[in-house]
Amino acid sequence: MRPDRTFFEQISQHVPDLRRYARVLRRQRDQADDLEQDCIERALSKSHLYEEGTNLRAWLFTIMRNIAITQMRREAFRQRSALHYGARGSGTVEPSQDLVVELKESIALTNMLTTFERRVVVHMCLDDLGYPETARRTGEPIGTVKSRLSRARKRLRDAAKNSKTEHPGAEMRSTA
Repeated sequence: MRPDRTFFEQISQHVPDLRRYARVLRRQRDQADDLEQDCIERALSKSHLYEEGTNLRAWLFTIMRNIAITQMRREAFRQRSALHYGARGSGTVEPSQDLVVELKESIALTNMLTTFERRVVVHMCLDDLGYPETARRTGEPIGTVKSRLSRARKRLRDAAKNSKTEHPGAEMRSTA
């Protein structure tokens, strides 16, 4: 049912009062404007419920108050739901793809080492063993373990430098 022209004109007379009341209910201007618009829209769509001869201003204020209460309840429910069902952690996860790429590149570089150099690197760097234990496990003197580890590290550094010059994007990835 479409409201008649006189009803629209009667509502128009109360717009300044509605605007002030909306600003009281909603402190932010944009929210108050939205509330005012929702109230006028609801009043026009429900014009058949208005009884002639009653206080139109009070009817409009009641509509606005009810809309404001419903909106505030809805917002409070959303906030409680977000707290209850939302993420429980910090909300962010550090990216790990750079570490995976570096690990794969490191494994590929260790494949260039001799078998003995690879064993020394694994014992010293991954297993975190000292020189005496590495020497005992490999059956070689400590001096040999030290020199092979030194050579292996140098070969790995050189290979890493060469791979960065071959792949210019690798430098940016490793510094990020």
